[in-house]
Amino acid sequence: MRFISKKGKVYWKNPEKQKLWAAKRKARTVKIRDIQKSVARECSLLGDCSKENINEITRLYLKQLKVDGFIVNHKTTEGKNATRVNFYIENGTFSNINKCG
Repeated sequence: MRFISKKGKVYWKNPEKQKLWAAKRKARTVKIRDIQKSVARECSLLGDCSKENINEITRLYLKQLKVDGFIVNHKTTEGKNATRVNFYIENGTFSNINKCG
């Protein structure tokens, strides 16, 4: 069982449960760069690399991951996200990505 103090610090009665909880949390965490690479792959397949399309696909990915119970630490802005996805597309980070025209 865990308790949260007024300052937001988490205290555990049983340290073994704390280790199990931390391991489960780590297993359910998805990094934003993995989502951006998936969005880059999807945008290249669609042939539309517009900022609006990138942001819409990213929002849908994040929404679905939350529904599936994954934890995503996403604090980047939409402009920064689109820039990063375009970087992955332009540099051909993946072997099967064609550059958008």
